[in-house]
Amino acid sequence: MVDTEKALWHIKNGELNDLKDLMIKAALKADDLILKKRPAIIHAADYGQTEIVAFLIQNGANVNIADEYGICPLLAAVWEDHAETAEVLLKSGANKNIKSPDGKSIRDEAPSNKIKTMLDRF
Repeated sequence: MVDTEKALWHIKNGELNDLKDLMIKAALKADDLILKKRPAIIHAADYGQTEIVAFLIQNGANVNIADEYGICPLLAAVWEDHAETAEVLLKSGANKNIKSPDGKSIRDEAPSNKIKTMLDRF
C-alpha cells in the first residue's frame, strides 16, 4: 500500500528521488500511481514538475491518459503555462488534438503565445 498523501507531496515539491523510492518500495508502475482520482503524471504536469513527468514517462506512463473529467497531462501543463513540461509531453507523443472538457482545443486553452507557438510546431 502506498501513502498517497506522501506521493502527492513528493510530486508537488519536485522530490523525484523520494517519489522513486516510494514507487520502488510499493512495486508500482507509473500508471498505477493514482492520487485523488488522478494519475500521477497529470499531477506532475499540473505542477510543472518536468523531471517527474519525464521519469514517469520513462517508466511507462501513458502521456494521453485522462482523469474522470477528461483532463490529460498536456492540458494540465498548458492550463498552468508550464511550457517546458508541455514540450516534454509533446516530444513523448502527447496528442495535441485532444479537446478540453469544455470542447476547446488545447491550443485555444493555452494562456501564452509561447505555448501556442510550441503547439503549432508539433
